[in-house]
Amino acid sequence: MAKFRGVSVITKFTFLFFSFGLSPQIAGASPPCADFVASLPQDYNYGSIEVPENWVNPTSQKIHVFYYGRGARQNSSGQSVPLVFFTGGPGFDGHGVYPALDELPSTQSFPLIFIDQRGNGCSDPYPTQNPSRLVFYSSRSIVRDAEAIRTQLLGQNSRWNILGQSYGSFIVHRYLAVAPEGLNAAFAHGVAITSDPLTGMVDRI
Repeated sequence: MAKFRGVSVITKFTFLFFSFGLSPQIAGASPPCADFVASLPQDYNYGSIEVPENWVNPTSQKIHVFYYGRGARQNSSGQSVPLVFFTGGPGFDGHGVYPALDELPSTQSFPLIFIDQRGNGCSDPYPTQNPSRLVFYSSRSIVRDAEAIRTQLLGQNSRWNILGQSYGSFIVHRYLAVAPEGLNAAFAHGVAITSDPLTGMVDRI
């Protein structure tokens, strides 16, 4: 288990030329998650990172955030910048979405990474005993989780591309506000945040 900035990491991920320790265990994995991991393509890797539930207080209760992905499948000129996908919801894991993105001809030349947002999928579930803790499961915390994963996989000075769909679009906008230094490019689909919500609703219709 590695440590960086107070964050513990359990990982099985080979990404570009970065290799980390192999760990077949996913903290708190339920049988459905074990089945999901077993169903991943052979060139997919996965990991689980331990982060503070409350990022403002790094010594707070820890939770695990799950991620998975693959490297580029075709040689491309220059450096392959990874694309991270944030699914809609909130409350969805995106496990049914990744095959569609994975099979697109346009995604074969760069790495893909998928993150089960805290509370969802193979990440630790939402708290049920103390609902007030749900305040720590906002888009801001999801961005901080993603930044911890980026730093661990690619290094502090790395950048990646992000794509968000529906609720994932809010995460993209939050990412631009909270941690733009980690981004090479950002794409939002389904929701656009505007200064005038009424105009935004009209445009959407």
